[in-house]
Amino acid sequence: MKCKVLCLIVAAGFFLPAWVPGYAGENTQKTTLENITVTANKTEENAQKIPMSITALDEFDIQDRSITQTSDLFDRVPNMYLTRTGPLGATDNIASVRGITSFMTGGSVYGFFVDDVFYPSADINLMDVARIEVLRGPQGTLYGKNTEAGVINVITKKPENTWAGNISLSYSNYNTFDTALAGGGALVKDKLFVRLAGKFNSSDGYFTNTEDNDDNVNEGKTYDGRISLFYQPSDRLTADLKVNLQKYNTNYAEFTSYDKVMDGNFDISINDPGYVDKDFKNVSLKIAYDMDEIRLTSITGILSSDRKNRNDVDFTPRDDYRLNTKTDRQSYTQEFRLNSTNSSQLKWTVGTYLFNTTDDSGIIYDVPAYGVSSEQYGDMDSKGAAVYGQADYTMGDLVVTAGLRYEYERKNYDYLWKNGDLIGYTPSAGSSEKNFEALLPKFALTYELTENFRPYASVAKGFKSGGFNLSSNPGTAYDSEYTWNYELGFKSELAHNRIQLNAALFYISWEDLQVEQPSYPDYVIDNAAEATSKGVEVELRIRPLPGVDLYGSLGYVDATFDEYTNGTADYSGKNIPNSPSHTYSIGSTCRFLDHWMVNAELNGAGTIYYTADNNKSQGSYQVVNVKAGYETDRFDLYLWARNLFDEAYATRAFQMGSDWWARNGDPLTVGLTFRYRF
Repeated sequence: MKCKVLCLIVAAGFFLPAWVPGYAGENTQKTTLENITVTANKTEENAQKIPMSITALDEFDIQDRSITQTSDLFDRVPNMYLTRTGPLGATDNIASVRGITSFMTGGSVYGFFVDDVFYPSADINLMDVARIEVLRGPQGTLYGKNTEAGVINVITKKPENTWAGNISLSYSNYNTFDTALAGGGALVKDKLFVRLAGKFNSSDGYFTNTEDNDDNVNEGKTYDGRISLFYQPSDRLTADLKVNLQKYNTNYAEFTSYDKVMDGNFDISINDPGYVDKDFKNVSLKIAYDMDEIRLTSITGILSSDRKNRNDVDFTPRDDYRLNTKTDRQSYTQEFRLNSTNSSQLKWTVGTYLFNTTDDSGIIYDVPAYGVSSEQYGDMDSKGAAVYGQADYTMGDLVVTAGLRYEYERKNYDYLWKNGDLIGYTPSAGSSEKNFEALLPKFALTYELTENFRPYASVAKGFKSGGFNLSSNPGTAYDSEYTWNYELGFKSELAHNRIQLNAALFYISWEDLQVEQPSYPDYVIDNAAEATSKGVEVELRIRPLPGVDLYGSLGYVDATFDEYTNGTADYSGKNIPNSPSHTYSIGSTCRFLDHWMVNAELNGAGTIYYTADNNKSQGSYQVVNVKAGYETDRFDLYLWARNLFDEAYATRAFQMGSDWWARNGDPLTVGLTFRYRF
C-alpha cells in the first residue's frame, strides 16, 4: 500500500508540470541537474569526478527533504543505518556504514566534521547548513583515525555582503514547537562579515507513563547557536571564526518491552523519567592564504563537551536500578595543510594534524533496594600527530590518485571502581597506557571513457583506534581495528545531464575486529573477530522537466563474521548485528503553478539482527514522508507528515535477563512550518 501511494505521488510529480496551465517553471528553473562542488578531498572539486562514493546534498535538498538532524541522513544514504539509543544528544548512537558497525562504547566507525573540525558526537540538530557531504569507504588518508567506514562533512553558510536573514516556525502534534533564525551581512563592506544562527525545539515527546498517566514523561528542550565572523583583508588572505553552542535538556524515558514496540505501543511504566543534560561549546578558526599556485590553510579547533545522563534501567515502576553516566571531553586540534591551486596535470595536498584530548567518564549504578551506589570512573588523556599527503596525476583520460598517512597516538588511562562490592563490583584502581599507530595508504584510478561516463577503481586502508575498558575488566586495553576497502564504480551524466547515475561495488576485509560482548548494562570490548563485508550501492537523480526532481538510492550489504568465538559460542558465518541487509530511498520534488511544491519519499531498511548469534531480528520496514507547500519570494508555508502510515518499528533492541526491551521509532507526526525571509 505504501509503495503504491508513493508511486502515485512520484508519477503526479512527473506529469503535473506538463499539463497544469500557467506553469512557469520552464522559464524560471533549470532543465539540467546541477553539479555540486564538494571539499571531500580538502580541495574544491566536482563531486561527479571524484573516485569514491559520495552523497552530496545542497541547501535546497536539505530543505526540501526536511533534513533537520544528522540522524535524518542515515535514512537517505545507501548502506547507512543508525541504531538510535536514546533522545537527541544522549549517547553516541550505534552506526553502520557498509556493514562496518560501531557499538555503545568504543570509537566511532565514521568521522563527523563541521566546517573542517572534528565533533566527537554526530547526534546534533542541523541549522543554517549550505551543504552536506557523505563519503563512504575508508577516509583515513586525509581524515585519520575512526573514519574506516566514511565521513560526514557539514558545511555551514558563510556571511555575505548583503544583509539578509530568515526565520522559521513549526508546530506539530505531541506539542512540538521548533523555531530557527539565521541572518547576517557586512560589518565592513567587502572586508568583515558576520552571521548569526539559532535554533530552539521543545516537545512533550511520544511516550506515556502508565504509572501516573503522564504523557509528558519524555519531554525535552534543545538549544543550538552559532556566531560566524569572516574577515578578508585582501584577495589572498581570509580568516573564518566560528563559535558553536549546544544545550540539550530532555527526559530519558523511552524503553518498553520489544513486543509493545512492534505493536506500535508507546506506553512505558517507570518510576523515574531520568534526564539528559548536554552542554557543548566549539570555537574554530580557519585561516587561508593564497600564494599564487599554492594555498596554505590553518584550522584550529577548541572543543568542550559535558554530558550527564540518568536512566531507569529496570524499566518498571519499581525503584530497583538506575544508571547514571557522565562524559566530559576537552580537545584541542590543529591542522596545517598545503594545496596546489593551479590546473596542471599534478594536483596535490599535504598536511599535518595534531590533537590533544582528555575524556573523563563515569558510570554510577544505583541499587536503592540495597542502598548501594557502585561508582566507576575512567580518565583518559590522548595525544597524537599525523602527517599525510595525496596527489592526482592526469595522463590524458586517466587520472591516478595516490595518498599516504602516518598517524601516532598515545593514550594514558586512569580508572577507579568503588562502593560496588555488595553487588559484585570489586573496588579497584589503576593506570594503563598504550600507543597506537597506523600507516594508511590509498590508491585509485579514474578513466574518462566518455565526457559523461567515468569508471573508477580504488583500494584504501582504514582504522579505528584502540582504547580501554571501564564497565568490565577495567583498564584492559583493546587494539586498533583495521579494514581494507576495494571498490569498483562509475559516475555518469546522461540525457544532457538530466540524469545522474552512480554505482559502486565494494569488498571490505577486517582484521582485529573490535567486538562488544554485552551483559546489559555492562560491556567489554575485545579484538576477537575477523569479518568481511561486500555489497553494492546505486544512486540516481533525474530531472525530466524543469521543476521536477526524482531521486533514489539502493544499498545492499552482506556483512558476516569470518572468525568469532566467545567462550564456547562460535559466531563464524553469522551476520554482523545492527547492520540491515539493504537500505533504500526513493522520492520526488515537484514545483508547479508558480508557487506550489510537493515532496514525497519512502525510506526503508531490510532485516536487522540484534545479536551475534542472529537469534533475534527485526524484519524490513518502510517509512513514508510527505510535504506540500506554497512558496513566494518572501515567505513559504508547508504542511508535512513524517511516517505517514504510522509504521511500527524499533530503533534499538537488547536483552536484559530473559526479557527483550526496545525503543520505538518515531510515530506519525503532522506539522505546519512557516518561513519568512528578510
